[in-house]
Amino acid sequence: MVIALAPGPLLVRSREVADYLPEAMRNWDMIVAPEPTKNSFPAYNDDDLLLSSLYIDVNVLSVAPDVVLVNDACPELARILEQFSFQVVPVRRRHRRIFGGGFHCGTLDTVREGGPEDYFS
Repeated sequence: MVIALAPGPLLVRSREVADYLPEAMRNWDMIVAPEPTKNSFPAYNDDDLLLSSLYIDVNVLSVAPDVVLVNDACPELARILEQFSFQVVPVRRRHRRIFGGGFHCGTLDTVREGGPEDYFS
């Protein structure tokens, strides 16, 4: 999983994704997310349909170049992002594994100011 937080920094599931990045993104800074823990999720029954992996919380949403929405059940991820000078806005989303998407995938179209930018030149 790779999330571009802004031009330059990438939030990645593990360092191994570097081998799979497009050439244009290989010089971007990689921020490696912490390993998820099962106890940061509600308990589910064995027959519950879970549509996403334990890594669902890597799917954060950038709302400004330095502001990121992060699940409030992930304080370690929040601390790591703050170390990279991001302002973290904790938001509660308890049952995200049954929805099949994190903040980034689970939002409607976001209207932003400004126009398209080329991050690869």
